[in-house]
Amino acid sequence: MNSLATARSTFAARHVRLLAVTVVIALGLSAGALPANATVASAPSATAVSMAAKVAKFTRAPIPVISGTREVGKVLTAKTGVWAPNPVSFSYQWKRAGVAIAGATRSSYVVRPGDVGKAIAVTVTAKRTKYISTTRQSASTGKILGLAYKNCTALTVAYPHGVAKDGVKFNLANGKPRAFKGPTFHSTALYTLNKKSDRDRDGIACER
Repeated sequence: MNSLATARSTFAARHVRLLAVTVVIALGLSAGALPANATVASAPSATAVSMAAKVAKFTRAPIPVISGTREVGKVLTAKTGVWAPNPVSFSYQWKRAGVAIAGATRSSYVVRPGDVGKAIAVTVTAKRTKYISTTRQSASTGKILGLAYKNCTALTVAYPHGVAKDGVKFNLANGKPRAFKGPTFHSTALYTLNKKSDRDRDGIACER
């Protein structure tokens, strides 16, 4: 009986001390005073709350595929594939040799004269409420192919200062080198298609 009484007394004493500590802390909080080593958890920031609301990820996010002919004037189209769940919207950005093309933000893209000799790719970004926006990039096309133009009148509509072989740095006039008058487009493959228009055989077709 003595041991039981002792145990009860010890328990009661500890309970009293715990209540006393709780009261002291409560009074300190109400008075705005805290011990030097006390810490209080801060409220989550607006950014943290916003991120927490967008924790869901798309369970299926396929790589887009480009369809179409890789030739000047032809249309390339981005195929998004089947996503899960279904996105509310898709946005697009076409790229030339890895660099974003200004204004090329639709699901389709008309190949431009300046794309010749370079590869084209597209990034697709899917969006859905409470889901993390997800971006996927397609594989690049092969190098864009140029056209054989009927004459210089037709060629200079696309390339105002002509087309030169790669490595050609000067325009030859009467056998003498002269600086280009404007930004001549360099592409040996395109020049070869239009070699007939290089009348002075200086490696530049339809220079101006």
